[in-house]
Amino acid sequence: GLGDVYKRQLLNLVQRNLFVHSISDEKEGRLFRCHQLFRDYLTSRFNSDLKEEERLAFLHKAGSLCESRGRMEHAAHFYIRCGSSENAALVIQTIGMGLLMMGGTADRGNLIKALPEHYVRNNPWLLLYLSATRRFTGVEENASSLQTALALFKQKAELRGQILTLALLIEASAYRGRDIIPMGILVEEAENLLHLIPFERYPWESATLWLQLGFGVALRGGDQRKGYEAFQNAYLLSRSIGNSPLQIAALVNSILDLSILGEFELSEKMSQKAILILEKEPYPELRALYLLHYSMACTTQGKLSLANDCVNEAKELLQEHGLIYLYPLALLSELMLMPQMGDFKKGEETGRQLLEFSKGFGLKFIKALAFMCLGTCYYLKQDYKAAGEYFKASCRIVFDDDSYSENHIMFNKIFMGIVYI
Repeated sequence: GLGDVYKRQLLNLVQRNLFVHSISDEKEGRLFRCHQLFRDYLTSRFNSDLKEEERLAFLHKAGSLCESRGRMEHAAHFYIRCGSSENAALVIQTIGMGLLMMGGTADRGNLIKALPEHYVRNNPWLLLYLSATRRFTGVEENASSLQTALALFKQKAELRGQILTLALLIEASAYRGRDIIPMGILVEEAENLLHLIPFERYPWESATLWLQLGFGVALRGGDQRKGYEAFQNAYLLSRSIGNSPLQIAALVNSILDLSILGEFELSEKMSQKAILILEKEPYPELRALYLLHYSMACTTQGKLSLANDCVNEAKELLQEHGLIYLYPLALLSELMLMPQMGDFKKGEETGRQLLEFSKGFGLKFIKALAFMCLGTCYYLKQDYKAAGEYFKASCRIVFDDDSYSENHIMFNKIFMGIVYI
């Protein structure tokens, strides 16, 4: 056919290294691209030889062609370039759920930010998708945009949007530690919503909310048992729909909770389940997350050499794959471990790094954890005066209304009582 003729001609040009080169794409097979110099030449001619209305018409046509072929991100780029914001917004909404399921990327976030502000500000789905692309790098911005999205979803009575927005709000509040909506209210609202909606109606969305509910309850609510139960609900739901990333996330969070509860045997079972999934689907991000949670669990169990191996492997993965957002968790894992190994100098250095990181990204609650772990470091070093100051600093944060954490208040008070005996 005619397509084969064109393909042979393009292959001939590739072999002669003229104008085009070919690349292999996992989904689309062999693709052809113009050489950069030739592309620059064509772009220059496009801008100089065509009138503005002609250029805009071509860009719109390119967007329509990409959209008809299912290449939605390319379509959005072309629509944005030709000023067709309405078409771009519709395309982004079409692919938005995929953004959430894949975790989003900064590049996709830039697509949304390229739209006129009023398109995003008044559209809860666009606000939600934008927040998903900056979950850990834009915690401060997300606190406001997610609150707006939740209010808009409630106005429209869109339950699916409410479920996902609550999930991201709980996560953002847990990390940020400056709650616009108190964590207790978010948790209560999430529980009411989950018990109101049959799980088979929105299984992936419900699993996501159960996961973040467990995270919020365990980290800030001081109830590890309730957190574990929420993680198990997330695991069972995600397993029923075959979603491996959510299964792993639920399992790795269970590992640490169970270790804190002293249920080491059950914690190890959760670990083995996570390993089996990771062997089949080795996501670098989730492998690193597993290693860091398992490291902290091993530290609580006194398996210090194994914990150290896990931290080191995780840090290598973070560096290799550019997983910057997991860096605070890596520092926290190391900060918990080093004093137990007697390496106080490394512990102090890691603590300072975590404090700088938390300050730079506005992570108030992570700062409280850093103070508490530094207090432990100085206590084990027998510098009781410094230990007391760090426990006090941590306590001041977790006593605040917008970063209240009953569990960590109790931990700090116990440590301060020991220090000042």
